[in-house]
Amino acid sequence: MIAAIRIAGIAGLLAWLSPIQPAMAGGPPGPASLLSAGGDKAAYAAWNANGERWIYGVELRDADTGRLLTSASRSAPWAAGSLGWRGYGAAYLPDNGVPIPERVSIGWWFDEAAAGQRDPALRQGPYIVALRSRLGERALEAAIRGERGFLLEIGIGGGVVPPILRWHLSGRDSRGFGGFVVERGGDEVNWRPTSWR
Repeated sequence: MIAAIRIAGIAGLLAWLSPIQPAMAGGPPGPASLLSAGGDKAAYAAWNANGERWIYGVELRDADTGRLLTSASRSAPWAAGSLGWRGYGAAYLPDNGVPIPERVSIGWWFDEAAAGQRDPALRQGPYIVALRSRLGERALEAAIRGERGFLLEIGIGGGVVPPILRWHLSGRDSRGFGGFVVERGGDEVNWRPTSWR
């Protein structure tokens, strides 16, 4: 479990630091050509928005294609004041060919044994969450263009109905120092820098 978290964290960091291929000669591509490129630069995380119960076997998928975006074998209850989901999940670059879905689905179990057996009778969900249309224009543009120095991080909180969407566009300054939030949004967004909830 810890190794998977470290790998996911490293993948997210590498995606954030990875150089992006420059645009072809003739200026930056227009929106139509960006959408046809096939993939967007984004990271996904499934986290537990329930403050009292663990959740297990969490899967976040593209609701239309069924593509698995990220998963978590177990997730602790959300604690007041925590960031909830940053640093865990899977990151994709435009070359991976994974566009930000219009809608995602999330499902989980409250019982660890039922999750291990993938018992459909005890599964929660899948619940559908509108995604692409709820992202900020600047954030979506950065993800579509695969802009160097920016990473769109998307977190879907399970354990509650309806699931909670939170996203932010993180960036780096001209010296390469990162970690600042350029734009954020979603459900229950608290604009204080210490917490998302």
